[in-house]
Amino acid sequence: MIKNFIYSAFYQSRLSSYLIDRKQQQGKLILTYHNVLPTSALTPFFTNNVDIAADIFEFHLKSILQKFKIQTASEIVEPGKKGIYLSLDDGMLNHIEIVEPILKKYRITAMFGVVSGLVKNDIEFIWRDQIFLMLKSLLNKKLVVPDQPSISGKKITKENLNKTASTLTEYIQVNYKMDHVYEYLDNILSMNNLFLKRNSFPKLRYSPMNITDVKYLQGNGHLIASHTHTHRKLSMLSDMEIVRELKISRDYCVKELGECDTLVYPYGSANEVNNKVRDLASEAGYKHAFVNTTKGFEKNNLFIPRINMGNISTKAQFFGIVAGVNRLFK
Repeated sequence: MIKNFIYSAFYQSRLSSYLIDRKQQQGKLILTYHNVLPTSALTPFFTNNVDIAADIFEFHLKSILQKFKIQTASEIVEPGKKGIYLSLDDGMLNHIEIVEPILKKYRITAMFGVVSGLVKNDIEFIWRDQIFLMLKSLLNKKLVVPDQPSISGKKITKENLNKTASTLTEYIQVNYKMDHVYEYLDNILSMNNLFLKRNSFPKLRYSPMNITDVKYLQGNGHLIASHTHTHRKLSMLSDMEIVRELKISRDYCVKELGECDTLVYPYGSANEVNNKVRDLASEAGYKHAFVNTTKGFEKNNLFIPRINMGNISTKAQFFGIVAGVNRLFK
């Protein structure tokens, strides 16, 4: 209630707009999205807070365009360029089916971070989605996870699915299984007699664009960036696996698209993108890299901040988050 009052006060007084204007005049203000879906496709379950309704996404664009301009995507990597930019992560099918027509309608170009392993079919799903889909497939059944007694043998219900997903995710990260997360999850699937395929789930949410789609976006003025090969948390990987994530994705993009010196870190918090990760990104040939944090607008081409946007349905809250008013609550 207090948050809404503060957002409203900043919006009504035009202070939010003033702060946004200052930010975009000082540097790049990048709004970041992931899955843009029909309202009917939004799940009541926790899916890492990366889904937004298509009408809300368009509402965001119209709201910002009433007062400001969204800059050309190619300029997002040019030194000295300022203003508001748009980016989308993961390269899922909804980007070509839903997002691209909306962007075309408003003559906007964006940066798209593409996971090469998904495009090449080296992986079926991003590991975080695989956890959710596995548990959703086990609704009203017992989950078997031999090395996790706190959740193994328990029946998965709508009430405990989110908590179970969080517990398993945390276990994977704390116990350094990120190097082999896909093999680890495949083993659990096998123990539970499950076989997950993309065509068993909503395509717009869980299927990626193919290379033809990606080339279409590039040909229409959008910027294509690497989002690594399998979307694992880089800071939790061995040096060898970090290099593999960065190099395979870059080499694939260079081969198919002719160029790729731009990286979007998966997850991309300030803690995850440490000095080692940034150094290895540079060694892999990336000249520009983007994070999902607004902390400390660093003068570092391998740590360019962005604002992660959610399913925000009011102008007051939308402008408040873009302006950074939400920092008052932390």
